[in-house]
Amino acid sequence: MADPTDTQIQNATNNLKNMIQFNTDFYSYGNGKIINAYALLSQTDDKDLGLQIGLNLLTSAMEAIGCEGGLAGAIAGNFVSSMVANYADKTPLSLAGSIANIEQRFEQTSLQAGRDLAEICDNPAAYWDQTYSGTLITPFVTKVISGNVSDLGQPDLFPSQDQSTYQDYLAQATYALDQSIWSVLLKNFIITAYLPATEYKTKYYSEQDMENNAAGFYGAHPAYYNTWVYEAAKKDKNDAYWQTQHNIGSGASTFNDGSLNNNACQYLFIDSYDNVIINSEGLFNRSFVFNSLNIPTTTKTLNH
Repeated sequence: MADPTDTQIQNATNNLKNMIQFNTDFYSYGNGKIINAYALLSQTDDKDLGLQIGLNLLTSAMEAIGCEGGLAGAIAGNFVSSMVANYADKTPLSLAGSIANIEQRFEQTSLQAGRDLAEICDNPAAYWDQTYSGTLITPFVTKVISGNVSDLGQPDLFPSQDQSTYQDYLAQATYALDQSIWSVLLKNFIITAYLPATEYKTKYYSEQDMENNAAGFYGAHPAYYNTWVYEAAKKDKNDAYWQTQHNIGSGASTFNDGSLNNNACQYLFIDSYDNVIINSEGLFNRSFVFNSLNIPTTTKTLNH
């Protein structure tokens, strides 16, 4: 690769300075979301969840700014995410050992990223051909990413602290980290499917009735998710919807369904029934939580 021009070096330096400031500012936002998640889920942050979880929190956040910043944001976010993801293979000493808890794990990961960005910023030309690569793991996708220092040679890739886009980036990154930490902590819970399924005859219930019933039921029981299948009449059976109820929580016992608390549910879910919005600032659609976050599952048989 050709040597960088003075203009490219200056562009990279300016971008890196803004990224260093962003990383510093973002830490307090991200740390607050980690504390909030543990509090709402009544969990205790008393153990290290490991190197990869710390990397996932920061890479998810940085990659997300591309959603807000278009091509420029995508390039800058991808570079930082790739640099941090690279720690999985080339682990800095600061991250190699056990750390007390995830809050401190996130802090140390952020500090290491800041140090590495600053080192590159001091002499971009020395790192110009350096490629960083690793695996990006978010609640939505797992993929290999890579970025080069030379990617930062374009002007105005990353906004300065006094630009409105900078605040937009902070908001987008914070939301993505929030999704990431919840996707981790929800795996400490369990999804219970209650059997047998309940029959709703189509002579009395339409598909719309089933949807309306589900939305209404979630209002009183926010930790639940109803699914149903249609079965055509055969022999002595009527056309019917067969509904199964599921809930997320600590697991059902004889006298308690163990549901996740209401405040956590209100913060977590965007919708009641599919795409019926109840909290536009929620983290996930209900169906995604129950079907796509790889939360442990079990069944419980009820005596009707």
